[in-house]
Amino acid sequence: MVMGTHGRDGFARLLLGSVAELVLRQSSCPVLAVRHGLRQKHLVGAWMTRNPVIATPDEMLSSIRDKLIRGPFQCIPIIRGGLLIGIVSEQDIHTHAGYLDCTEAYKAMREPLTVHPSTTLREAARLLRERQLGTLPVVEEGKLAGVITTDDLLGALADEG
Repeated sequence: MVMGTHGRDGFARLLLGSVAELVLRQSSCPVLAVRHGLRQKHLVGAWMTRNPVIATPDEMLSSIRDKLIRGPFQCIPIIRGGLLIGIVSEQDIHTHAGYLDCTEAYKAMREPLTVHPSTTLREAARLLRERQLGTLPVVEEGKLAGVITTDDLLGALADEG
């Protein structure tokens, strides 16, 4: 049998009781108690940066460059109608140097590699390392939910200790 538990202890368990503990003690078959929310701590959705700075496809690269400088960010998601359609990085900006004031984002953007909020931190770290990226857009149902960065991953790693 598998059952969920809130994992309460101390005063909360004394006050509210523990159904899971009662089942564990009285069951005649093996029981696996899974603590609520424990697994989510290792998912991208728990550590991603929500509401990242974005740009539109018709925004000039000079404006995006300014956002990158103010950030500091490594890339800017390009959004149309709430949907992620591309990404512009520092490298893309450098490629169009000299034409930033007259080049729209859609001319420089690339198709982004994305992850879902339920992607594990380990998988996101693998993708960032293999592709030599600093940021991955996090997409849910086509919409940008956030971004996960190497700094976010380092924060998660530091929190484990």
